Amino acid sequence: ITKIDGLDVGTQINPLMLPDYFAERHGQPIEISLQRPEQGAGAKDITVRVIPEDIPGWIEKPGAGEPLSVPAVGIAFHLIPTVLKVAEGSAAEGKLHEEDRILKMDLFLPKGAENDDYAERSITIKFDEKIQDETVHNWAYAFWLMQSLPTRHVRLYVKNPGQKEQAESAVTLVPQASQEEWYLPTRGIRPDLLTRRVQAESFVQAVQMGMTHTRNTMADIYLTLRNLFGGRISVKELHGPIGIAVVASRAASRGLADLLLFLGFLSVNLAVLNFLPIPVLDGGHMVFLIWEGLTRKKPSERVLVTATYAGLAFVLGLMLLVIYLDIFVHWLPGK
Repeated sequence: ITKIDGLDVGTQINPLMLPDYFAERHGQPIEISLQRPEQGAGAKDITVRVIPEDIPGWIEKPGAGEPLSVPAVGIAFHLIPTVLKVAEGSAAEGKLHEEDRILKMDLFLPKGAENDDYAERSITIKFDEKIQDETVHNWAYAFWLMQSLPTRHVRLYVKNPGQKEQAESAVTLVPQASQEEWYLPTRGIRPDLLTRRVQAESFVQAVQMGMTHTRNTMADIYLTLRNLFGGRISVKELHGPIGIAVVASRAASRGLADLLLFLGFLSVNLAVLNFLPIPVLDGGHMVFLIWEGLTRKKPSERVLVTATYAGLAFVLGLMLLVIYLDIFVHWLPGK
């Protein structure tokens, strides 16, 4: 998308405003100028007219790797992290320049600031990241986080392709409140989930509630593992013993009930992981037993030994990975 109603996207109109721009003009024809790539012929300039529906934008949080959706016209797009314009009087004036390519962003709490809802004192968001052979830019997700965490400062890592020196530079910015009241991710309020405390009236009901909660937790764990191996969740989201200790401390500070609930959740996690089909774990033994039951013979000793060593190497590697992430990704950057 290059122009909307003759306005250049990026310099004359903020692409982040497009979800609201289209929604506010529902029922009216809007002219969109596009560059459409054609195989073997480069990009072709075309113009289309659309009539948006009355569907507001910015209703749901864009997740990591997800494009920005414009429900009013039924499209979604990634924002390319190249600086097209620097607003006068803004925090970026004199620090960023046109054509700067933003490589990644750190959202960090300044010294003395209290922790917010995120455990990490520094959140790193990469742009131009490859997920399942698809390049995503994460700018919509980064923008949402900046609005949701107003006490954090921003550190941008940029590179200007027009400069002779191709070294990456870091720019620290203190976000300023915008005078344009076109968007807030929570429309000026910060809603929380509607919660209701439910208490069992009998021992049988308590057991039933516990089983339901355990089943839902197991389903969440399997979905998390699927998204982790599918690339929808970054491996950097994993935590090891240090992360577990931090969460346990927070749960304990809220009372014995929360601590017991966390310990139960931790036990369910261990049960699910233990039943994964990995040799040296119970799930691996179950695979061999099923194989023996179907074929009526045991796997060869060589297969068992090789699989066991491979499973042990995987488990030890996973342990080293989460300890590394705890120290060098989650703990030290927040110091």
